[in-house]
Amino acid sequence: HFDFCAQIRRHGTKSLEVICMRVVFITPMDPFNVGGGAISAYRFIEPLKSLYRKGKIDDYRIIYLKKSDTAPVEDTDKFLYFPKRRLDRVRTAFRLNASPLELHSEEILSVLTEFNPNVIIMHFSTLGNLSKQIRKSLKNVKIIQNFDNFELGNTQHLGRGFLGKLSSIPMTYLIRKSEREALKSSNTVIFLRVDEANEIMKYYGIEKPYLIMPFTLGYSDPERYSASRKVRESFHGELRLLFTGSLDAWFNVEAVEFTAKNIDEIAKTLADKGIENFKVIIAGKDPGGLANLNKTCSNITVIPNPSQSQIEELFLSSHIFISPVFSGAGMKTKIVEALYHGIPIVASDTSLRGYRADVGDAIGKYIFPFKDMEITSFLSGLSSAAKVVLRQDTDKLCREIIDLYNDIYGIERFEQLLLRAIDMCFRSH
Repeated sequence: HFDFCAQIRRHGTKSLEVICMRVVFITPMDPFNVGGGAISAYRFIEPLKSLYRKGKIDDYRIIYLKKSDTAPVEDTDKFLYFPKRRLDRVRTAFRLNASPLELHSEEILSVLTEFNPNVIIMHFSTLGNLSKQIRKSLKNVKIIQNFDNFELGNTQHLGRGFLGKLSSIPMTYLIRKSEREALKSSNTVIFLRVDEANEIMKYYGIEKPYLIMPFTLGYSDPERYSASRKVRESFHGELRLLFTGSLDAWFNVEAVEFTAKNIDEIAKTLADKGIENFKVIIAGKDPGGLANLNKTCSNITVIPNPSQSQIEELFLSSHIFISPVFSGAGMKTKIVEALYHGIPIVASDTSLRGYRADVGDAIGKYIFPFKDMEITSFLSGLSSAAKVVLRQDTDKLCREIIDLYNDIYGIERFEQLLLRAIDMCFRSH
């Protein structure tokens, strides 16, 4: 364990010095917004706050792109934001950058120079150009680069048809340039999965020390679910299946289309379990044409652009979380969200990538996998999940799943992972 406030022996000398550890986390996301990006940021921000309170780091700052009206309620002086503006994406492209946050590079560098951090954590690989500037201006700072996924691999889905693919070419160039600079500038890298770490470093021909850090939402309080049990049971026998995600993302659109296409088969499977009434709740930003499902399918309700409080209520009032996602890089934050809220999960093999090593004991008990794109496999998983919900006391089931979540994804694990990443920075050359 690397204690940064302890005396650290200088390499090649017998003298000792005390390191005052100051850490900055930079993200192009709004950590107080709804969505996977906010959840991803959480696994850095909450451990930093906790380490600061425990005296294991001396100070920290969070720099982010503000996209919502929500603001931090504690340590407000440590959060610095830049407002998201109209046409930021256009201005970003004209400057040959991959992230709108890089429009504020000069101000960020000024803040960093004044704060004088030892370590900077870059949240996304789209900040590669900023990392390059930081490396040039602050030569002694250590940079931890996080990769939530292989961004370059996602650019192939930015456009559809000839014109769409043509328009995606500039973004592909910008992403490739940014990811390369992000890797080159870093001392240590954080990935979600080993296979993706190997794929990314092999593609760019750059090897760096790395570690694996999954997602977390921090501590989940089981007591809150005694109230949620009453909420769930107030739906008079209607089983509620929940799916959440950004509905402008092609892989989530694919998941919704899979569900809608097979709604009659879902109804038959639940009827075999004695469940005649059910509702599939689909919640996410920018649903576009998917919102028409409200009119065309009585068993589906689409909730566009839900707030954080609405998302919370939906998890509390649902019985089973479904994740028929068959594509997309990284890890799916929706899985850790469902565990955090204590509801069983029916998830595709793709949805569970990066989770199986942690949740192996829950497979077949609280988590029911199915093979990608196979409706028969999905229906089998749904049937098993419905059986668990029908047979077990709802409150007891919630508490068991939450206890599992807290054991695996408790904040202490992420404190240690973050300390280890910082340690690796100082050990690397």
